[in-house]
Amino acid sequence: MGIAVAGIEFLDTVGGRRVVHDVNTNTDYNALIEAAAGVPAARLVARNLRGRLAHAQAYGGTTD
Repeated sequence: MGIAVAGIEFLDTVGGRRVVHDVNTNTDYNALIEAAAGVPAARLVARNLRGRLAHAQAYGGTTD
């Protein structure tokens, strides 16, 4: 499907912190799309973020 990361929703708390509210394969979660991909979206997002973090740590850069 070629989706790296999508459908991440944030909320701002009363104390001013931004927190993740929801992470989906698309902005309107669709179980059929996730089933067709064969891998839970949260697992793919975690794998992507782990890879970005490892790269940043190895090269002393950012995750951008």
